[in-house]
Amino acid sequence: MKKINKIIFVIAAICLGMILLRGASFSQQAAGELFEKALYVEEGQGDLQKALGLYQDILKRFPESREVAAKAQLRIGFCYEKLGIKEAEKAFQQVIDNYPEQSGTVREAQEKLKTLARAQTPSEKNPVGLTLRKIWSGELDITARISPDAPRPGARRERRRGSPTRPGGRGTRRTTGSRAAARRPAPARGPLDGSRP
Repeated sequence: MKKINKIIFVIAAICLGMILLRGASFSQQAAGELFEKALYVEEGQGDLQKALGLYQDILKRFPESREVAAKAQLRIGFCYEKLGIKEAEKAFQQVIDNYPEQSGTVREAQEKLKTLARAQTPSEKNPVGLTLRKIWSGELDITARISPDAPRPGARRERRRGSPTRPGGRGTRRTTGSRAAARRPAPARGPLDGSRP
């Protein structure tokens, strides 16, 4: 009886372990999918505020997925930097402090901190230091129209000789003189009355 209980206990422990491992891999996969969605919103759609919310959601919901959480924290720093918010330095520093085992992500955060520090240090060329400002809000003006007198896309250019309605064109071919004389452009006329200048 004791042997059977031990066997049942061992089997139950193994099943429980497999369920926990599967749950962890599911959590890792869900965190990765949410990270990919946030990255698409940030880079594909350009909606930095929404992307920030998604990255912060990853940090709250999946703290055990250290690799994905470190990347999310790094992307938070990038979003803050693009928005011109000084919180970017803190976000990069949190990557270094909270995820030291993620060497590639930590290296990227250290490089960004060095770049920001160099940009903020007053120099001869930039005595004030780093100045951040938003230059584009992400909104597009789709009401623009093409000028009515602009050439049509794909339209052929007039031939060198002109068109049938212009002097020297196909419709008004000269019957006398050489071919070179037929190719010469017509003399210029005045603006309104047709007289020569």
